[in-house]
Amino acid sequence: MKRVLYLASSVALLASMVLAGNAFAAHSNSVAKKTVSVQLCTSGPFGVKALQQLWQGVRNAVDLADSQWKKKLAKVHVKLLPALHLDDAAANGLSYDPGVEQQNARTCIAKPHTLGYVGTLNSGAALVSEPINNRAHLVMISPANTNPTLTDPKSRSSQEPDTAKHKIKWVTYYRTVTTDKLQGPAGALYAHNKLHAKTYWKVDDGKLYGVGLATYFAKEAKKLHMKQVGSGRIDSSSSATESATSATIAAQIVAYNHAHKGQPAVVYCGCDSETSAALPRDLRNSGYKRPYMGGDALFNSAWLGNSSGAGPGAVNNDVTSVGPDPSKAAKSFVKAYKKKFPAFFKNPGIQAYDAPGYDAAGIILKSIYEAAKAGKLKGSIKKQRTAVVGFVHSIRFTGATGTTTFNKNGDTSNKIISVYHSKKVHGNLNWIFAGQLKAKGSPT
Repeated sequence: MKRVLYLASSVALLASMVLAGNAFAAHSNSVAKKTVSVQLCTSGPFGVKALQQLWQGVRNAVDLADSQWKKKLAKVHVKLLPALHLDDAAANGLSYDPGVEQQNARTCIAKPHTLGYVGTLNSGAALVSEPINNRAHLVMISPANTNPTLTDPKSRSSQEPDTAKHKIKWVTYYRTVTTDKLQGPAGALYAHNKLHAKTYWKVDDGKLYGVGLATYFAKEAKKLHMKQVGSGRIDSSSSATESATSATIAAQIVAYNHAHKGQPAVVYCGCDSETSAALPRDLRNSGYKRPYMGGDALFNSAWLGNSSGAGPGAVNNDVTSVGPDPSKAAKSFVKAYKKKFPAFFKNPGIQAYDAPGYDAAGIILKSIYEAAKAGKLKGSIKKQRTAVVGFVHSIRFTGATGTTTFNKNGDTSNKIISVYHSKKVHGNLNWIFAGQLKAKGSPT
């Protein structure tokens, strides 16, 4: 009898152990399956009329990436919230505002689910938000910044005042386009080889992007024995100063042109889209017909227009742009974009930074997915952000612009430079793809 009781007790004990084990397993599974909410932020000058279409395209691209990753992230118990789209435009709508961009970065960091920051459009804006995001370990990927200082280790050390408290193993700022150190020389090569220019007039708008781009153009032009015959700076601090300084520069160029039999052969403007509409208008209205050239900031539909763009002044213009031509982006991206945003796809069409913006968002979302799959989306929000940065740093991502990897400084392996020429098609000015090249050398 005692033996039977003993056996019964053993069975009861075993059953209780099994039940306890099942309860523990169930508890473990419930912990493992706890859903984590995540979100991306974007920041760009949506409130600047001349740039609204350009940045709306990036917002579209990020929303497209979100929609495609939502179900996949759900499989690893991640709930993807709609992207938070922020505007860093100044109150007067003329350009971005560094103070607003700074606040945008702080706003994103304060959100308890933010694991990625897509932006900015302007390099000068990134100079403000990059160190703020770095201290919070928030990954930032720009689809448009081209100034080399943003990823240059010597410049970055002063931009990102990391202390032992904030130290992170990897850089937190990346970009999916190459830099002006490669774009500027590409512009000079095009001016020399295709436009057969032997002289040029250098202009900039005094901003980080414009000054850098014009400087790199001039350095390469010197190597090609192109002669700089004049220079000028647009004062973009207000509409009045922009108009006045553009008129002065145009008058100087036209006077030189009359005195030197058609020279300069090209006017090169290292300028933002919103600061450089008046100059080409003034030049064309004064009779200067030679090429006017700039960088990727001018490659947008609005700049070609009449209301806030160069309008009639945009005839016979050439620009370089970073990345592949939008029509040559991955077919799957173009097809999906057209389906999700049919009206925008029709007019104004996919913009210059939409494909790089789609890849920027995709890289962050894939990194979130990998971090979740590896069980690293836990702990404080700073720990989660740190985990995501680690996966971004070592990523190999195939997207709209091809396959992207990053070097240790955050620069992309893609070094494609595209060139465009403005031309009237059916009575309307359009950018016509003129070719592309893959630049060599270090982007910083």
